[in-house]
Amino acid sequence: MSILANIILLVIIPAGLFVGLCFLQVYLSKKSHAVPGLVLPCICLVLSLITVISLISYSADFSNTAIGSDNYEIEFYSDGEMDITNTQTGEAVEWVVTNDEEGTSWIADKANGNLIIEESIAAQSVGQATSDSSTVPTIWGSIVYFILANIPTAVFFVIYGVIRSKMRSRAQLDKMAIQDL
Repeated sequence: MSILANIILLVIIPAGLFVGLCFLQVYLSKKSHAVPGLVLPCICLVLSLITVISLISYSADFSNTAIGSDNYEIEFYSDGEMDITNTQTGEAVEWVVTNDEEGTSWIADKANGNLIIEESIAAQSVGQATSDSSTVPTIWGSIVYFILANIPTAVFFVIYGVIRSKMRSRAQLDKMAIQDL
């Protein structure tokens, strides 16, 4: 895609959509009842809550990495630990590090000596699981994301507040004009 097409897709269309939603907010806020003007801000607030909660829960799922071999499932955790399960029996496996004839280090089943995974691959997977855990958003990251996601909510609430206050002041002026007559 060309740069102009990217600009149109990523900037102009979302900005146009936001401006259109602002006009809709103005229209809804001018209704005689207060509730229609609160629809868009409430929808934005709920959507930002959903995205923050899903971000936290989705990121937490990457705290471990699993690798499957022929008869074993290996799960690597962010604290550097790993669990090995025999897929045929479903039991946890005690493991040891051994060397084969070529001098390569392997993680092997302690009970029967079956080679499970090369130690360098296991170490690399443990490193990936450990580095993935650093991407889990912190409380501060979630708060910052929540604030940024609520910018449209704040804009819609400001529009609502300004229009409703103008409507109240006009209603008071009308009452005073009627009383003056």
